[in-house]
Amino acid sequence: DHRDLHSFPTRRSSDLNASLGFAGTYSAPEVRTLSTDGTYTFCEGTHFVDLTISADVTLVGATGDPADVVLDGAVTNTVLEVDTAGVTLSVQDLSIDNGYADTIWRASAWGSSNGPGGISCMVASTVALDNVSMQNNAGYYGGAVGLRGCDLTAVDTEISDNTALSGGAVAVWDGDVDIQDSVLSDNIASVDGGAVYSTAYSTSRVSLDLQDTEISGNTGDYGGGMRVNAASVTQVGGSIRSEEHTSELQSRIGSR
Repeated sequence: DHRDLHSFPTRRSSDLNASLGFAGTYSAPEVRTLSTDGTYTFCEGTHFVDLTISADVTLVGATGDPADVVLDGAVTNTVLEVDTAGVTLSVQDLSIDNGYADTIWRASAWGSSNGPGGISCMVASTVALDNVSMQNNAGYYGGAVGLRGCDLTAVDTEISDNTALSGGAVAVWDGDVDIQDSVLSDNIASVDGGAVYSTAYSTSRVSLDLQDTEISGNTGDYGGGMRVNAASVTQVGGSIRSEEHTSELQSRIGSR
């Protein structure tokens, strides 16, 4: 029942002050499924949530500044999970922080303990980020974002200080990743891809398109910046730097 949610097909000045009315706390984030198409606007503040997305949904921070509006997983759960094929999750003008791969709920999709921390999308859908900050998320594959058969676009987005086994910032198994005018910094992978880890899971459809994006200060045993397996990479502008390697592109990308 979503009657207490405010869904706004159009943006009006009054919409920007609307509240979704979540009652979650740090000790008990609110668990909810958004199954109705629409734009959901969050007022200024920190919202402790565990949201499942099963419709075409846009989540917007009311002030336009990601620092003002935070979706927080309370180091308890993945903050946003797309569980329905053929939908688009758009996130604008807010932060996604403190997500943690809750392995019991996500185990059926990723295998034991294999969940991402901030955003999980394991179906043929699309995640679009615009002016978003993602920090202090932790997962197994994908500290901030984990994709399997799902596409990601990110514009004017900062993904920093996240941790994972593989893909400190982003892990992708099958899918297209397009990142523009963004920063991926200070993320840590204990094994593969300090910032980005990619591999073909069931198909060869993996592509990474980086435009005017800085990848710096990330750490990983294999590929301080990126670990690329069975994927095509396009880089236009920007830079890829790790703490250990700063001179040549090949020293910053590990591949099999």
